[in-house]
Amino acid sequence: MSARDVVEAAKNGYAYRPDDTGTTWTLIKKTPQSVLRIAPEAVHAPDVQEFVRVFRLRPGLSQLTGCEFQIPQNARRLINV
Repeated sequence: MSARDVVEAAKNGYAYRPDDTGTTWTLIKKTPQSVLRIAPEAVHAPDVQEFVRVFRLRPGLSQLTGCEFQIPQNARRLINV
């Protein structure tokens, strides 16, 4: 694999990732994914509990990926998505 290969992969939305031992590389498709992170100490705060209830999220989690939550378009202006 050359530097040119890495650059071409990046231009086309791909990336090379090393395996656990660092001896081989795998070409992967980069997929943007939304993540909602809540500070662990805030998970049980009243405001967070209300947010969880309104958006029908699973209570007690401190991190959710885009596939676990959908924020209505009109609510996106209220939070940093």
